[in-house]
Amino acid sequence: MNLNPNDEQLVLSPIDYQRLNSRQKEAYNFQKISAVLADFGYCTIRLSDDWGGADFIAQHIDGSVLKVQLKGRLYIVLPENWTGGLDGESEETRTPSGEIYETTT
Repeated sequence: MNLNPNDEQLVLSPIDYQRLNSRQKEAYNFQKISAVLADFGYCTIRLSDDWGGADFIAQHIDGSVLKVQLKGRLYIVLPENWTGGLDGESEETRTPSGEIYETTT
């Protein structure tokens, strides 16, 4: 797949998160958490306006839905009838790379 129609080599360089404005940080955070949730079978949809406190929703392949609010530090508020963390742990969830995401119930 060629992303550059001029057939020039595409050069990507990392950004400095601290230099982003608040709207850019929210977009960046959404993309990062979407990638993590995809590893657990979720598809994310960013909302244009807060809905019930959620900035985006994540739907699992089994049909269950999470409402997620983006903050400076990630917390996922799970429904009362939730039976465990994203990978079966109740207090914290580990990504495949071993990062820990704190959750509240």
